[in-house]
Order: sequence, then C-alpha cells, then structure tokens
Amino acid sequence: MVQDIPTEKTAPGITWKITTYQDKDQLVEALHGVHTVLSFLVTQEDPASIAQKNLIDAAIQAGVLEYTLFQPGTFVNYLTHPYQSAKHLHSMELFFDFENRRAIFIDDGDNDRMSFITVEDFTKVIVQAVEFDGEWPVIGGIRGTDISIGNLIALGEKVRATHDGAYSVSDEWNRLLPSFQPAPIEEFLAKSWHGKP
Repeated sequence: MVQDIPTEKTAPGITWKITTYQDKDQLVEALHGVHTVLSFLVTQEDPASIAQKNLIDAAIQAGVLEYTLFQPGTFVNYLTHPYQSAKHLHSMELFFDFENRRAIFIDDGDNDRMSFITVEDFTKVIVQAVEFDGEWPVIGGIRGTDISIGNLIALGEKVRATHDGAYSVSDEWNRLLPSFQPAPIEEFLAKSWHGKP
C-alpha cells in the first residue's frame, strides 16, 4: 500500500493499492486476502504511531495470517551518511558521524551496546521469514553485529582516521642549535598539573 504508485516496473505478482492509514475501513478492505504485511513506517514522522496502530488493527480485522515486530536494530548503512550505501534506504545522519569523524555519546557510555545490521542482511531475513513454515515469534529480533559504543568509536577511528602529520614539525633549528634541549612533555605536564585539583 502506497500513497503514490511507483513509476518503475515491478516484479510479477506485485499489486499496488493506494490507501490512507487514517481510514481503518479502507485499510481492512485493502488487506483482504493478504497473507503477510510488512510495515516500514517511519516513526519519526508519526510520533504517536497512529498509522502503525491502524495498520495492525486493520490487518487483524482483515485476517492477515502473519505478524511480528521485526527488530533489526540500527542499519549500519546509516554510518555511511551522506553517501548512499543501499538503493532503497535513504541516508540519515546519526549521532555517530563517520564523515566528519565525530560522535556524540553519553559520559560513561563506552560499554553500552548497540546492534547493527546491513539493510541487505535485513532483507535476506525478511525473504526467508515470508517463506518460513513455522510460527512467527511475537517479537522478531534480528541481531547482526552487537558492538559497544567504545568499540564502535575505535572502529570509526580505524576506518576514518587520517595521519597526515599536521601536528608534527621538522627539526631544522634543533640541528642548527645542538645545545637546545626542549623540556620533555611528560616532565612539563607533571610539573604543571602537580597539586592542582
């Protein structure tokens, strides 16, 4: 069910129906004879989840056979923002900004964990779930990679860090003035911070 019928050619057996998620009766009518409903509504656009609730109610009334709450975690594809890494997933900025090499996270949150999965792996599970003969779980968690915030930041540093020597300088004056002995950084900082709160 869509708001606008796509102009691109679709695979055989796909039927498009235009409907509104605000009209439950229209949804029930559109869902008659449907075996499985896959909903990918964006919750940020509907904070009270009215559309999702209406769709679930209509699916039950229409006799849709399968339902589960798919929980894929976070799509790792979002970490490639602003670059598109999956055809049908729009790039979105997260609190991990790999492009600009920065992250926003809670103090002492290094050990908090997140689950990531590629949208491609998620679709593989969906395809297999639709063909699955057994009973679907009420909650359908799909774990790809479980990683701590600290390890994700370390991974970001590994794949995005640059070492261009911008803070390292040459030693021409040191060679011209051999008697010059700079203070070692550890000695300087230890002395400077000694006794301070």
